Amino acid sequence: MFIAACLLIYVYIAIFLMATVLESAVLVLFFALFTAGAFFALRSVGLCRTVEGAVSVLFILCLLLALRMSFFNYETLDYKNFLSHWMDYYRTNNGFSALAHDVGNYNVPYLVFLSVFSYIGFSDLYMIKLLSVFFDTVLAFSLTLVVSHFTRSKKTLALCFLLSMVMPTVLLNGSLWGQCDSIYASFAVLCVFFGLKEKPVSCVAMAALSIAFKLQGIFILPVLILLLIKRRIRLIHLVAFPFVYYLAVSPAVIAGRPVWDTITFYVKNADSVGSGLNYNSPSVFSLFYSVSDTSRAAAAGIAAAFLLCLIVFVVFFVFRKKASDFALLTASMIIVLGIPMFLPHMHERYFFIADILVLAIALIKPIAVPAVPLISFASLLGYHAYLKERYLLSMSIGFYALVITLVCLGAIFVSELKYPSRLAPYRHRGQTENE
Repeated sequence: MFIAACLLIYVYIAIFLMATVLESAVLVLFFALFTAGAFFALRSVGLCRTVEGAVSVLFILCLLLALRMSFFNYETLDYKNFLSHWMDYYRTNNGFSALAHDVGNYNVPYLVFLSVFSYIGFSDLYMIKLLSVFFDTVLAFSLTLVVSHFTRSKKTLALCFLLSMVMPTVLLNGSLWGQCDSIYASFAVLCVFFGLKEKPVSCVAMAALSIAFKLQGIFILPVLILLLIKRRIRLIHLVAFPFVYYLAVSPAVIAGRPVWDTITFYVKNADSVGSGLNYNSPSVFSLFYSVSDTSRAAAAGIAAAFLLCLIVFVVFFVFRKKASDFALLTASMIIVLGIPMFLPHMHERYFFIADILVLAIALIKPIAVPAVPLISFASLLGYHAYLKERYLLSMSIGFYALVITLVCLGAIFVSELKYPSRLAPYRHRGQTENE
């Protein structure tokens, strides 16, 4: 069955992607590793333990991979103007050694992958997209782990993994756009998971890796404050953050880049986000077509994001003793959604963590299901604006959709704090409450 699936994928690649024999062989090898990894990952949460389940998963993975590969030949302006040039730079400057120099506005961990790719005689576009597709799977599994903390229903876990893989923004982000948001988002979701599981060092380490890959990982940092309030982590555990972050960027130091320049990369590149208040995102600034004092408007947006976080912290602190794990998860969702809603300079892809984390909320508590299409709709308006170079609808409509979502999530959060549900975390047999 597995060999037959590989042969079918090979034929599909050769016909529809018009790939060379070498490219087809590499893509089939990736498919085999991709499928095997996903299979064993799902087995670890109780899925794929029967022949029927294994066959079903293999069939679905074949379809998902074929769907993603159908986008592989599409080149966006980001690839043409940036990623392809970065690959050329690494290829002509001895790959890994070129990490000693600043190339583009991506941090070291992602550039390490590009430097490795520069040694391989394979399509740059395909390698970049294969990396993103791999992390699409990691992201789906990470979210399944979060949901598994609350339920062991095989149907719910299988649905979580499947829906994670077919979420519109996840599907388009890597395989079509060639972006890498699934990487930092995977670590952000794992940060939440390890926080729920009371594994503080792993939790902080995942937060550090998320930010090391992309600055948008900073949206998950306030969740660490919620975990401090809930005493899931201690201040001493935060020491792991700079240690892990430095390890993540150390390849550039090894290659010869000064340490200070390496660890302050985001500070030096702060201007790369642009001076505009909004870049095709459904943020609050999508309501305004022109602003006379952009500095004051930006400061107001930052203050609003800070105030939102402060309100969540205060409410969570007041109810900290009776706050359930689902309340913690919902508070995390409010934060990763609310921060980019109010911050200035947001781009269309900056709601990526919210796009995926809301799915866990909906699967755990179905009353939140409407939030899933609302957030996806808002994000997709921005994706359409970039990919099609025109607006389908005003981005302000996306903002209103997010406002409705934020209000609903806030109501669920407060309700969960005042009247905790019976969503007790799943515990393995023999595990005690204090473990």
